[in-house]
Amino acid sequence: MHFYAWMRFRESEFTKTTECSVFCGTWNVNAKKQEGSLTEWLLPPSSSPSDIYAVGFQEMVDLNALNVAINSQNTEKRAVFWQEKIRESLEQTRERYEFVGEKYLVGLYLVIFAREHLMPYIRDVRTTSLGVGIMGMMGNKGGVSVRLSVYDSTICFICAHLAAHRENVAGRNADFKNIYEKSVFVVENSM
Repeated sequence: MHFYAWMRFRESEFTKTTECSVFCGTWNVNAKKQEGSLTEWLLPPSSSPSDIYAVGFQEMVDLNALNVAINSQNTEKRAVFWQEKIRESLEQTRERYEFVGEKYLVGLYLVIFAREHLMPYIRDVRTTSLGVGIMGMMGNKGGVSVRLSVYDSTICFICAHLAAHRENVAGRNADFKNIYEKSVFVVENSM
């Protein structure tokens, strides 16, 4: 018997399958704050709460020159606002959710929450960002990423904000290729 066929035949002796549901949502908020609840979006009545929530936002702040080039305080404040809105919604469930990780860049924000019982199995959380906007590097366009391991599977979430309009398809594809290929997850020094 070929080695791989033998391994497949005996797979149940050394592997265990665990199902895990993931909610991935993205929203271009056009620099506005949502005054109402996010519960209807994150917890639709037709489905059960997910095990992991990966929620991305674009245009959290106005993409003006000041915010793009200098001021990250506005982005940080909006990230806190949106994270709290998500927490409030997840508190509507009977499950407890924990913060896993986040990354923001100018108007982009990606945040991950997971059910409390999964936290011992989530490890190696890393984040990165890459600007592909003005001059091919400014953060008015780009991507933020969070990668993590759950049990023995690695997942990478990317929230991107790319050039608009139908005629920019090739540019969007090239920008996403850059984000995908050039995003580097640095291993932090554990000492």
